[in-house]
This record gives sequence, structure tokens and C-alpha cells, in this order.
Amino acid sequence: MTSKQYQVGNNLVQVQFDTLFEDFIATLDQQSFIIVTDETVMQYHGHRFKQHRCVSLPPGESYKKQSTV
Repeated sequence: MTSKQYQVGNNLVQVQFDTLFEDFIATLDQQSFIIVTDETVMQYHGHRFKQHRCVSLPPGESYKKQSTV
């Protein structure tokens, strides 16, 4: 797993690369995150998200902005 940190506004955000979803989720405090995805991904992979808090947005670039979430 490769980890990088980025400054986003006043927040330091950690991003993980090169890891399986299940391995990444296992490293997190289950109450400290929420999965944001779209309806298409949810349709095909929603079974992987069932035990986690999740928000599903309509597909499309116009919804991929922080104000939508």
C-alpha cells in the first residue's frame, strides 16, 4: 500500500494507492469514514459496501463536487 498526504484547504488528507478495497478498509476506524460512490458503482459493487456508511450519488461529472455530498 502506498500512502500520500495532500493539503486540501485547511485539512490534511491521506490517500492510499495500490491496495485492495478490503485491505484498505481494514486499516480504518469504522466510525471515522463514509464511502462516497455513484449509483453505477453501487449497482455492481454495493455488496462490498453493505457493512459501511455509504452515500450513493447519481452518475455523471456534474455530481462529482464537494457541495453535492
